[in-house]
Amino acid sequence: MPTTYTDTPASSVTHPVLQIPVSSANSYAPELHSVVHDHTPLPHVEPNGSPITSTQPLISASRHPSQNPTSISSSVNPEDHSNQDYGSETFIQRTAPPGLRSRLRKVLNSSWFRQNQLEKRRELELFIIEPVKHEWKCALIPCADSPNVWQKKQRAVDHIRTHLNHRPFSCRGRCKRPNCTLAFFSERDLTSHMKPVSVTLEEVWNGATFPDIEIRTSVGRAQELQLKVAFSAHSMIPTEQELCSSTLPTPLIYS
Repeated sequence: MPTTYTDTPASSVTHPVLQIPVSSANSYAPELHSVVHDHTPLPHVEPNGSPITSTQPLISASRHPSQNPTSISSSVNPEDHSNQDYGSETFIQRTAPPGLRSRLRKVLNSSWFRQNQLEKRRELELFIIEPVKHEWKCALIPCADSPNVWQKKQRAVDHIRTHLNHRPFSCRGRCKRPNCTLAFFSERDLTSHMKPVSVTLEEVWNGATFPDIEIRTSVGRAQELQLKVAFSAHSMIPTEQELCSSTLPTPLIYS
């Protein structure tokens, strides 16, 4: 039975089509876009046209392990891609159909892709097909043989961006985190990033570390416990605490 996706974020699925690893983090700092779109040649291909298994990515980015989402600092100029050869045959799957290979080369050479901008004319829709009405599939190899389908076209397009590691939806400080430069595959991911974060009292109690957000949480009325914590935007030190019971740890410890 085909797998139908209706509400799964594009960034939560691993896609091997272009041998591009999709990180568990669904965001990165856009100033690193020229590194994200830096290509590595494909592995050696046997005479029958089947590439030897390799862990070498086609499009790769240096990422530092941290909490999800990940922000990466870099001095790379995202506008400077003049020295990168996106049109070389070595950057396209040799087993891909010629027409698809040509379309992909055009996308990789486009100014909007190089500058990490949203596609201008729905170019990424070229890489999805609709074999059944209102069911879209990825046409990139090997997803062309995959049973996975999306019931919304935009979800399929978001999926294509994960193959290209293309994240045109940038926060640019629109969330409450200061100087946030995270970027995402889809508008849906960006919207989710901007929503307030809720945690349980147990997580706060255990000394979990949270980003620059305001946390409000409560437990059952029978216990009559309520905790409100507002974190300082820069120091991560609580600036306000309301403890309604002495049974809570005093003082609370934040790692």
